[in-house]
Amino acid sequence: MGGVIFRYKGIFMRTCIFDIETTGFNADFGRLICAVVKEYHQRSPCVILPADHLDDTDAVLKLKKKLESFDIIVGHYTKGFDIPYLNAKLFLLGEPCLSPKFHLDTYYISKHHAKQAIRSKSLKHLVDVLGFEDQKKAVRCKTWNDAKDGYSAAIKTVVDRCISDVVLTEGLYSQLLKCGWVRGLKRE
Repeated sequence: MGGVIFRYKGIFMRTCIFDIETTGFNADFGRLICAVVKEYHQRSPCVILPADHLDDTDAVLKLKKKLESFDIIVGHYTKGFDIPYLNAKLFLLGEPCLSPKFHLDTYYISKHHAKQAIRSKSLKHLVDVLGFEDQKKAVRCKTWNDAKDGYSAAIKTVVDRCISDVVLTEGLYSQLLKCGWVRGLKRE
C-alpha cells in the first residue's frame, strides 16, 4: 500500500475512492446507473452495476457493503450528493443507512482551504488548473438518456466516465495530502 496510511487509535485504516452515476438527482425518482469503488493506490477499481437497469436494489446494497469494508471513504462532492443519495435509497428500501465512516470530501477540503483563491472547486476545474494529464470526461445528454433507458453502449460510456472521475479524485486527494490540506479525520 503506497501513499499516506492513516492510523486511528493505533489501527491502520483502509481507504477507498468512490463515485456514483445516477439517472437523476432525486433518489425517489432516479436510479443508480453505476458505482465505482477503488482502494487508494491500487490498480483495479470495483464497478457495481444493477442487474436490471430498472431496479437498482442489488447495486445499492452491494455499494453499501463495499463502502463499509473500508475505514475511510473519499470522493468529490460525495457529502453533497453521493452519500445522501445512497442513504435515501437505503431508507426507501427499509435498510439501515451507511454506517458511520471517516469521510473525506475533496470538494469541501478544497473549498475550506482555497476559499476564494481558486475560482471553482469542481473536479473538472481543479484537475485542469492542477495540470492533470487526464481531464474529466464529458457525456452527451443523449448518452445519459440512453443509459437511463438501459442501452449497453451508453452505460459503458457512463461507467468509463465514473471510473475516470474516481481516478481523477484519487489524484486530487493525493495532491491535497501532499500540500497538507488533509490534516485530521472526523467521524461522519
